Amino acid sequence: MPDKHSASLARALAVELRDLRRKAKLTTRPAADRIGISSASLNRKRATTGGETPAGVRSRSVA
Repeated sequence: MPDKHSASLARALAVELRDLRRKAKLTTRPAADRIGISSASLNRKRATTGGETPAGVRSRSVA
């Protein structure tokens, strides 16, 4: 179970990623396609605290 600090960082990361996705005018499915995962996986990752680490996001980020 993540500690409170980790959970807080995970929530902040989720908000930032959602905002970036919206600015790029991407729905969940195209966003997931661009990073090479299924839309179901993306939904699971954003629905859970601690579902993704910053390093994991960076490793799949698209330039």
